[in-house]
Amino acid sequence: MRQTIQKKVGEPVNLLIPFQGKPRPQVTWTKEGQPLAGEEVSVRNSPTDTILFIRAARRVHSGTYQVTVRIENMEDKATLVLQVVDKPSPPQDLRVTEAWGLNVALEWKPPQDDGNTELWGYTVQKADKKTMVSLGSGAPTCTLPRPSRPRPQLPFAVLTMDTSPSLCCLESLHGRGGDAKVPRRGSRHQGGPGPGMPPLPPCPQEWFTVLEHYRRTHCVVPELIIGNGYYFRVFSQNMVGSSDRAATTKEPVFIPRPGITYEPPNYKALDFSEAPSFTQPLVNRSVIAGYTTMLCCAVRGSPKPKISWFKNGLDLGEDARFRMFSKQGVLTLEIRKPCPFDGGIYVCRATNLQGEAQCECRLEVRGEEPRGQGWEVGRAGQQQGPWLLLCHPGPSSCSGCTGMDPGMSRWVLASRRLGHNDTASFSSAVPQ
Repeated sequence: MRQTIQKKVGEPVNLLIPFQGKPRPQVTWTKEGQPLAGEEVSVRNSPTDTILFIRAARRVHSGTYQVTVRIENMEDKATLVLQVVDKPSPPQDLRVTEAWGLNVALEWKPPQDDGNTELWGYTVQKADKKTMVSLGSGAPTCTLPRPSRPRPQLPFAVLTMDTSPSLCCLESLHGRGGDAKVPRRGSRHQGGPGPGMPPLPPCPQEWFTVLEHYRRTHCVVPELIIGNGYYFRVFSQNMVGSSDRAATTKEPVFIPRPGITYEPPNYKALDFSEAPSFTQPLVNRSVIAGYTTMLCCAVRGSPKPKISWFKNGLDLGEDARFRMFSKQGVLTLEIRKPCPFDGGIYVCRATNLQGEAQCECRLEVRGEEPRGQGWEVGRAGQQQGPWLLLCHPGPSSCSGCTGMDPGMSRWVLASRRLGHNDTASFSSAVPQ
């Protein structure tokens, strides 16, 4: 036999256990394996039953009770679990986590004592600060308006303590006409509460229940009034009832009036750093000695990379024969009148905080071609103005070139004056 019996604090406990046996059995009661002790728990035995009696149950009486009936070498046992339950303690650390629009978010922790039974939930209440009784200077007082009709005069006032530890409410007051002021608890002289007492907020006149039997430890209180301030409190509940005290917010929460306020957007700073990279590398070139040559490439990177030029591993930064240009990422190396000695491997290197990159090319410098083996540029003998005369070795029968060898063929660019930097391309077959 095993049974759980629940009793509220202060209720009597009367456990009757019937039994049978002959001769009369010997009855023994124990609690948690120990003999019963104390005057609050009494046992009465009869030939047919045994009674465990507690006049007013307390939490310390909770536990596992066992009754043993013994006849010589035979025995039987019965186990009873007595659960004395009480109201829970209030929730802990009630605080306002957020307030937006007409809503306020609350959060709290479970009570330290659940009353020795399962919690059924929480009750959340609110009070408008505008319904609070205003306090004047001096001793904190609770003020009530003049009653609408005469009341019997009594030499005392009845004050009831609110379930909040820091708030007291005036339940009823019978004074001698006019508004009545009654000193609040803790006020022994003008200036506030007595020694060791915390400052007391104004007394609310009305609390409104927002949520009841609420199971979670956080909630949102909606539909508040713009421009008002609110206090909030939370009770714990179990099968016995609500906690005697409540967790209460210390400061009121104000619901602000909406206004037009411009808040500039916050943009995340972007990192444009980039290691150097060549979008157009150097290309191998073959040039004729004596003609200024340029090597070009294109690079990108952030921050702007530092550019260095090398020839066969030697830095060209100090050589006056080389000029280096950089414009919008286009890099140019100018080589003035190169000679065959200037041929080799040219390297362009770009470096910044993110890294470095390089590209290279081969430059070949050829000697000048001798005259008479290719196209020649001449001048027409009797024509006025600059003319372009191209001669190429041809049959000896070709004549008419002024100042030219008789073995050269000629073609004259028809009626075109040439500027200082004009260039042209020609193609022709040698006449037979």
